[in-house]
Amino acid sequence: MAEETMKSPKVTLDTILGHITMEMTSSLNLREVLNAITQGLVEDLDAAFARIWLVGPGDLCTECYKAADCANRERCLHLEASAGMYTNLNGEYRRIPLGALKIGRIAQGEGRMCTNDVLSEERLPNKQWLRENRLQSFCGYPLVFRSELLGVVAMFSHRLMTEEEFDRLALFANQAAIAIKNAQLFESAKLAEVAAMLGDIGHDIKNMLMPILSGTELLQEDLDEYFGGLPPQETNRGKRTQEFSLEILGMIRTGARRIQERVREIADAVKGARSPLRLGPCQLAPVVASVFEALRVLANEKGITFRTEGLDDLPTIQADDTRLFNAFYNLINNAIPEVPAGGSVTVRGQTDSSGKAVVLSISDTGRGMPPELRDSLFTSRVVSRKAGGTGLGIKIVKDVVDAHGGSIAVESEEGKGTTFRLQLPIAGPEIPTERPSVAPVTLSLL
Repeated sequence: MAEETMKSPKVTLDTILGHITMEMTSSLNLREVLNAITQGLVEDLDAAFARIWLVGPGDLCTECYKAADCANRERCLHLEASAGMYTNLNGEYRRIPLGALKIGRIAQGEGRMCTNDVLSEERLPNKQWLRENRLQSFCGYPLVFRSELLGVVAMFSHRLMTEEEFDRLALFANQAAIAIKNAQLFESAKLAEVAAMLGDIGHDIKNMLMPILSGTELLQEDLDEYFGGLPPQETNRGKRTQEFSLEILGMIRTGARRIQERVREIADAVKGARSPLRLGPCQLAPVVASVFEALRVLANEKGITFRTEGLDDLPTIQADDTRLFNAFYNLINNAIPEVPAGGSVTVRGQTDSSGKAVVLSISDTGRGMPPELRDSLFTSRVVSRKAGGTGLGIKIVKDVVDAHGGSIAVESEEGKGTTFRLQLPIAGPEIPTERPSVAPVTLSLL
């Protein structure tokens, strides 16, 4: 009987962790895997709350409250799952620099951290918060797959934990890393498949558009010949018709080329790659004007006014005007459905105080965004409010700004409209962005 009593805690712990493992390995959807881990630790192991941070790009450096402690802004820890007392993914700790705070230090190489005396542990600040919530124990583990750091899993508990629990959770963290990596590989494989399909679609679209582009050139030659042969008394009337015809042909040519460019940009966004920038002198006023022209009909149908302020006074910058067109097009096109009749979309520009960058804002008088939607922008959790939307448009915008060495932020409140602020260096990016080589993705069940 004594032997049976000694074994029962181990059996119970193994059963609990086995159940969580079964849940997290039953899906190849990364979000479901992460939620299964954190929810399991809270519901089955009685954690007060559990969280997972995954390594991602340094994307919110200007907003991060620990930016001063960040030694490498190329990557940091992104809060991707949280269960128990706290479920908000957009709070103070949504980004943690590697090496900062207890979580960043676990990731940076200090290894696991486990304690049953949180009030005495110097790496756990805010003792008053720990007392108020009656937290007694903490454990955090790096998530490592074959020497690759994936992130950190951590949990607080209201009860004291045994050394055996701490040790078994270390093994569980290794299993969790495998499940997370499998889900990431599966999603990468899916994206690679979609990107390949989009490449085929783009090739077909290019072939279908070629006769249209060739036809416009032939039609323009015939029109030039026809109008050039009109008698003098018909010249004035013919001139107006000729100018209108040439304008329509120009719209067809420009639209066809932009369709080709957009398909390529979408494929790039899906597979996480960036096309090489074609840098050159760029004036922003004409870029914005061309976007307004492309969306003019849609805006007029909704009774929306386009406005600009200060764009003509901006200096010429080194940029890829085609990529910037795509970024502005996405932002303004997304704004139009949100703005009621009689509203407006305004693009403002100014040079920043350093004189080294331009700051552009795209403001609308629309319905604004709820906090959860606003805070998901520029993250892997981005969603679209449009029917059938994918959120890829926002990713394209972020990729364009990043490629130019700039930054982007959003301000929005429900009922008060939305403003996107872009900052772009006048001299262009320090290192031109090149398309990374894409290694073939192999899906392993490990």
